[in-house]
Amino acid sequence: SDLDVIVIGAGSAAFEAVVAAKKAGAERVVMLEKAPEAEYGGNARYSGTGFRFVHAGKAEIRELIPDVPQDVFDTMQINPYTAEAFHADLQRMTQGRIDRKLADVLVTESNRAVRWMISSGIRFEPLKEHAKVEGKRYFERGIVIHVAGGGPGQLAQWRSVATKLGVDIRFESPVC
Repeated sequence: SDLDVIVIGAGSAAFEAVVAAKKAGAERVVMLEKAPEAEYGGNARYSGTGFRFVHAGKAEIRELIPDVPQDVFDTMQINPYTAEAFHADLQRMTQGRIDRKLADVLVTESNRAVRWMISSGIRFEPLKEHAKVEGKRYFERGIVIHVAGGGPGQLAQWRSVATKLGVDIRFESPVC
């Protein structure tokens, strides 16, 4: 039978690709994953999934994590994360070796990507790694939220979304 899209692998990027394909109108989408079902997910299985993205600060973050109890949210100290700060962090983390064009895409599309994930059915929560001082929670610059459940939670959420959209996921299916 005819397929519209075949995605090789079943990590987070692969799931994002199949969901994007289905949302763009592809009818028959298949994922081929060489690992057994109990081991799928690639590096996402071990990731903390902290997301660094441009945002306007506390009010915008509140929109993205509406289920967090207000008393918990009130303790979170969240400053805006600007495009300039994101670029500076990328330069610092890569010791200036990042491709400028790719960095521009990453920075300018970061907020839209997080919102697309949420609109696709992915839930976020406050990052668990933070400093707590006198009842207030402080986060690393630019990293305030992550996908609920970390890497395994992200994989489970993406799999649920993909399955509901009718993506055919085949485990133990290596590609040569």
